[in-house]
Amino acid sequence: MKIPLSTQKTEPTDRKVCWLCLRTGLYLLFLALFIVFSAGSPVGALVLPRQKQSIPTTLIISEFRTRGSNAGSDEFVEIFNPTQYPVNLRNWQIKRSSSGGSTYVWHAFPDAGLSLAPGAYYLVAGENYDDSVTEDTTHNTGSGIANDGGLALVDEFGSVVDKVGMSSGSAYLEGSTLPPLTTDTDQGYARVNVCEDTRNNAADFILVNPSQPQNAHSATTLCPVPTPTYTPTVTPDYYKSILINEVAWGGTLADGSAGQWIELYNSSGAEVTVDGWHLTAGDGNPDIVLSGVVPADGYYLLARRPDVFTPLTTALPTPLPTALPIDQPFPDSLDADGETLYLYAKQADGSFLLVDTANQEGGPWPSGRGFAPYASMERNGDLNETDLSWLTFAGTPDVYDRGGNLVNGSPGKRNWGIGQIPTLTPSTPPTPTFTATLTPTLTPTSTPSPTPTPSSTPSAFMSVIINEVAWMGTAHSGYDEWIELYNPGSAEIDITGWKITLDDANFIALSGKIGAGAYFVLENGSDATTYAENQTFTGSISNDGKKMKLLSGATLIDSANLDGGIWPAGNKDTYCSMERYRSNSKESSSTSENLLAWVTNSGYVRTAKDAAGNDICGSPGYRNWAYDVTITPTPLKSITPSRTPTRTRTPTPNKATPEAVVLNEFLPHPRQDWNEDGAVDVRDEFIEIINLGNTSLSLKGWKLDDQEGDSPAYTLPSVEIAPGGKLVLCGAETGLLLGNQGDTLRLFKSNGKIADAFTYGPVSRADTSWCRLPDGKEWLFGCVPSPLLPNALTSQENGETLEPLVCQNQSLPPALSLAECASPGLQLWNLSLWEAGETFFPFRLWLQGREVNIE
Repeated sequence: MKIPLSTQKTEPTDRKVCWLCLRTGLYLLFLALFIVFSAGSPVGALVLPRQKQSIPTTLIISEFRTRGSNAGSDEFVEIFNPTQYPVNLRNWQIKRSSSGGSTYVWHAFPDAGLSLAPGAYYLVAGENYDDSVTEDTTHNTGSGIANDGGLALVDEFGSVVDKVGMSSGSAYLEGSTLPPLTTDTDQGYARVNVCEDTRNNAADFILVNPSQPQNAHSATTLCPVPTPTYTPTVTPDYYKSILINEVAWGGTLADGSAGQWIELYNSSGAEVTVDGWHLTAGDGNPDIVLSGVVPADGYYLLARRPDVFTPLTTALPTPLPTALPIDQPFPDSLDADGETLYLYAKQADGSFLLVDTANQEGGPWPSGRGFAPYASMERNGDLNETDLSWLTFAGTPDVYDRGGNLVNGSPGKRNWGIGQIPTLTPSTPPTPTFTATLTPTLTPTSTPSPTPTPSSTPSAFMSVIINEVAWMGTAHSGYDEWIELYNPGSAEIDITGWKITLDDANFIALSGKIGAGAYFVLENGSDATTYAENQTFTGSISNDGKKMKLLSGATLIDSANLDGGIWPAGNKDTYCSMERYRSNSKESSSTSENLLAWVTNSGYVRTAKDAAGNDICGSPGYRNWAYDVTITPTPLKSITPSRTPTRTRTPTPNKATPEAVVLNEFLPHPRQDWNEDGAVDVRDEFIEIINLGNTSLSLKGWKLDDQEGDSPAYTLPSVEIAPGGKLVLCGAETGLLLGNQGDTLRLFKSNGKIADAFTYGPVSRADTSWCRLPDGKEWLFGCVPSPLLPNALTSQENGETLEPLVCQNQSLPPALSLAECASPGLQLWNLSLWEAGETFFPFRLWLQGREVNIE
């Protein structure tokens, strides 16, 4: 289950809404003026109610200060989600402006994404922030906020969604300015009402002393939903009958993502008019305005092309199948990486009511395919939409796309998946000849069964899971260990009387409660991390590995490293935690299964600091980094364990993987002419190999291949690679096509055994590589393509995020060009698509910076 940052605890509105009563008289005055002016409006003019303008529809800046009692860098920005749905912060930014209008990035949220729940807060602070409420993160780019400047909250598409200014020259300002904060005093500007935005800074904010920041763990403040004051023309429960029934986010075989389509279904016995309704993504793109009628027990089709189901070929049976008409076209594409869809019904008073959702838990699409066979994501009839409400179409298709290909879905018809229950099937462990993708897949069962109900039984197996273990401590001290528990269920669980054991010896006696979808962090001492722990413990966790169990009485609830021996993940040199790969990843006494249940945190997403102010390489109290990635775990069980007696941080040299020659970097989605053949195409994909050993090694008979069954394997040239040397091979040489929607890359020795392998998921940015950072170490996405050079993460200049590169390919037909160039692009498995059948350019290969001829 995908978990938002904060638990869904509903509290009465707090100090930020108490000012509302003081302004009621003003509101009545404004309303009277509105009525007077509206009465004189010309016929046909669109006059919006003031209330509609004041209700925030996306995230807002709820409190901030530009300096505090600890001087200029004692600053913070608090953001708030006033909506009724979670908002993903992936690639959002907080920007700052000078008094002269120059703008810079102050904080860039990572592309891994953080989901901010309805009514939740998130606190980003400056370097010298010293308030008692712990910041969720420290700002990560540029200098501090100018006292007489401004602030803006910017979404992932670069649109400013909220702004505030302290001078007329600021680039970010709404209405009247706020006086600058010029003294070293604990004060700041807070919203009068977090559930209101009048678009006038002077009216929306008030000076508070002392500051009152809130973070992701503060009680939520749920904003009210407007109550309709009209009598609907249909039954009061009409909205319950309209479902988002099918989403083909991958599109069709003929058009790729340009052929995306969506189906709504009316389960009632009466038609429903949907004029003015909105089907919108959580980020606002697309935002589709509906019109027309959904028939009783009927369907309503939306598609990016009005002719997506109109066959144009004569290769089909005669007579040609009847074209399937589209009720509502939409131009903007769905995000292939996944996004949440919301269906809103327009009320008679102009307000909107949430009707249904798709992928409401956020993250990747729970079902469907973004490449051949382009199967749709189908609803199984479940009215309470969750990830388990969706299946990947596996029925018998009978509708054709524009190219005469069968559409793997059921547009305009009863879903194949009605009544079927998806089950999470664990992925296959790696074998000596194949590295499996570890992403769980949804597989429909053949026999319908009741929808499973989340268990609230306190002693049920995995009702609480050991979610993260920092057995190695932190960079400040190896004894600053911490453990995170997680409740994946829908009910609060009291763990008082439970215990954690190490090698069956009592270690921690637990006390407290874990809310539904919430975390419980235990720390060795009270200052191991800046996260506010739920409980402390004494004693130490051995670096050599222990069998950790979570018990309720004698009942096993969960375990970590159940087979004993060295820990299956975590890194004592980088102090990176051991994270659960998925909340449903089960352990057993099998070493291979436990390797699939745990991964080492990459350090890519930082959520807390240690006692010395260093970033924690882990996510205490937050969603695991591993939940959002597809990775291949390193077989740590084969490494001889070692233990530092003093457990203090000692610099150690980079350790190579067990093999001397390994994969080091690869670029699946190029947008520059990396092989210097004068064209930008899939032949510019490259793979870099590095020799981490101390002696030269011959690559004669070695091979490269992607996932089994795709491109033919490529035999490496018979060359020697020196110690520390690198070999770079472009797609023009290898013929391997790295899938943009995910693939597996494998390096084989001359004896046919795998030397190294890596499985990755969808590529979210063009001209961005996967690389080991530093060379030969942990895999990360977000690297600057650097063939033959040291690996590095994407850089930034002048505090601004670099603009994405523009697709430069001009050789594809329009439909294929759109499919390939649209982020994140689709997989193109046939090189002839790029050059209309032209022969390959001469093979070229780089070795130690020199071009080598290949016979």
